[in-house]
Amino acid sequence: MGSSERRRHQRQARRNAARSKDNFTAKTKDREISNPSPFSTFVSASRWAKPMMAAARLMRLRVCNLLCWIWNDKALVVTWLLRITTVISFSYLIYDRIYETGVTISAAASDPKNPFYFPFAIINNSHIFEIMHIKYNCGIENLKTNNNFSLSRVGFVVSNEFPRLDAGGILNISCKRALGFGNGVSVVSAVAVISVDYETNIFSLYSLKRHQEMKFTWAADTSNPQWIRGEMVP
Repeated sequence: MGSSERRRHQRQARRNAARSKDNFTAKTKDREISNPSPFSTFVSASRWAKPMMAAARLMRLRVCNLLCWIWNDKALVVTWLLRITTVISFSYLIYDRIYETGVTISAAASDPKNPFYFPFAIINNSHIFEIMHIKYNCGIENLKTNNNFSLSRVGFVVSNEFPRLDAGGILNISCKRALGFGNGVSVVSAVAVISVDYETNIFSLYSLKRHQEMKFTWAADTSNPQWIRGEMVP
């Protein structure tokens, strides 16, 4: 056998060995896919766990650096805490002032002969914010006169829109034009309801819509009949 023949047989043997190795590897992979071994499952899980462990180590390092910075520079930390506290306190103050904004409805004076002769007053309680688009309604929950005339649950005056009322301002509203009483006629009992719809102007950035109402009871059995805020306990 010549040298060329030997080399040919050697190349053929190497090719046969490579094919056998490839076939063995393919069969092994098929067996692992169909029936994975615990070791291969552990290796696969460890590959996913490595990035998570690296992220955890990075987070722990950053927390340690932050704690070291806080410990080494306490004055700066105290300064920032004071600043944050100031911002929170100021924000709460503005929030509190906005939601305390409202109106007070009162009866400044009363005419004993005609309870609706003098106007009712709407007072803007806020010292900062103005109110706008004011609408009011004068209503009667019940009313009786000495000649047995009676009314119940009647709204008799609805205003046109009043454009604005400055902070701390007073708006007098008249409810007398719908009711008039003749000579000798007097009110023996009455409950009036004044309701107001308005918008609070928050620095011209936002309008907070509000509705408010107040009941007034006519105290007719006193020496000086007048309106009293709220309902009278019988």
